Amino acid sequence: MADLRFSHRAAALVLVLGAACGGGGKGDTVGTASCTMIEGQPPETSCTEIVDAGADLRSQFTALCTPAGTGAATATPGSGCPAGSVARCTYRGPRVMTGLFALPAGVSMHIRVYTPASIPGYQDACAIDGGTWVGPGATVSGSVAGATAPGAQLDLAGPIHLTVTAAANGSYSFANVPYGTYTLTPSLAGYNFQPASRSVTVAGASSAGNDFVWGRAWSGSGGGVWRYHRVIPVAGSSAAAVSDYPVAVDLDSASLVAAGKLQAGGGDLRFSGSDGQELAWWIESGLGTAATRIWVRLGAIPTSGSSVLVHYGNPSATLVGPLAHSATATFAFFDGFDAALASSSWSGNQRWTQPSVQGGVARFSATAPAGSASGRELQTSPSFTGGVAAEFGMTMDAAPTPSWKSAAFIARIGAPSTAYGTPLAKVATGWWSNGVQECAAVNASYLGRMIVDASARTLQLYLGQTLCGTASFPALTAPFVFNLTAEVGGGSITVDLADFRVRPYVNPEPAAGAAGVEQAVY
Repeated sequence: MADLRFSHRAAALVLVLGAACGGGGKGDTVGTASCTMIEGQPPETSCTEIVDAGADLRSQFTALCTPAGTGAATATPGSGCPAGSVARCTYRGPRVMTGLFALPAGVSMHIRVYTPASIPGYQDACAIDGGTWVGPGATVSGSVAGATAPGAQLDLAGPIHLTVTAAANGSYSFANVPYGTYTLTPSLAGYNFQPASRSVTVAGASSAGNDFVWGRAWSGSGGGVWRYHRVIPVAGSSAAAVSDYPVAVDLDSASLVAAGKLQAGGGDLRFSGSDGQELAWWIESGLGTAATRIWVRLGAIPTSGSSVLVHYGNPSATLVGPLAHSATATFAFFDGFDAALASSSWSGNQRWTQPSVQGGVARFSATAPAGSASGRELQTSPSFTGGVAAEFGMTMDAAPTPSWKSAAFIARIGAPSTAYGTPLAKVATGWWSNGVQECAAVNASYLGRMIVDASARTLQLYLGQTLCGTASFPALTAPFVFNLTAEVGGGSITVDLADFRVRPYVNPEPAAGAAGVEQAVY
């Protein structure tokens, strides 16, 4: 028999719970509960708060307040009673009110009877807390599977509220759950769960198989979980360990889209390191083909190598967030030429005017009569140090006349004030010596690369796989900028550049291998 007593001034409240309860507390056998309220000096008011699995217990407890003689009561809580109260009892004169009601198996009950501080003559909130009493309950169990992470928390909310933490293998179990309908919700900071919650009904038998799948809550997840992933090995550079280094990953996205595993627009592509942290990435070309080129920025690549994981299979995901398909997050410098040239990206030029920008292209277009020259020029505002590679899409249309000698695209590096006139190094490609073609074919599209190799002290210009030229420079003792010009003498030239970006470079470069075997989370 549990007997809790409380007295305040001339008032005494006695709450007696658990007749035949075998000692009281959670997990007790079927029993009864009685409430005895002894009132002293009038006027006094008590609020009754009860939480249980059925309205029948609420109504029985409210019946304790039924007025008799000088008593008065209402089933509606009055002012000063907290949320959750089910009755207000006001007594005038000494009274003893006793009620007895059954506590069925699996049903929980929590009773509080107290005098609130708002009642005149009482400065303190006076309360008796009878605790939570339950009949015999059932077991609710399941598992959480998917990404490796610390144990998830499971909340079971219904007639009572229970919480457990999943074990290292993902399993969990609630014991002695009172009968009723509950909402089961998993949670863990930084993770999504599928489904987000489950409705569980406990009615005499245990409820098993309440399983969830979890995964990292990466940007644009839409609350969903990525179903598939593959591990991509990355070989390190034998020259040095590198950090914040973008590597090119080639992926067959066509077969994934055809199999219904990847959204056609790539909205559910994500990349992570082996530690599970989301990585920045950008699609260069070929989405929906067998040769999709994607740049992924790795935080650190030791000489021994590293790995990157590609994730897909989340229908709820969208391409939003600071890392997903973001060239600015992937590279040290990027301009897709989708807007006017910004001074933060491109500085004032030294000889020619800047190119025009239209439709994602910077157009270097110039015309000069015989015996004169003209051109367009771009120079980066930010400067760079050490080995870097600048890459860009390029198309060239040049038509010099025989009376002059060149129409060319020229790449230079040097100090900001002298990069054009006195560069550290420059390499040109185009038409030379009265129209003899060198390296660049007219109206052909290329991936251009300007490689500053700090260890070899060379500037190389590639168009596609063709090395157009190499220039040497002294040791890099100060930051440098890139200067890009298109120049013509006695003719016209048009060079279009797209998606200009700069990234670190070390020789030999780290290289991504083929994606491994697909692994399904669920």
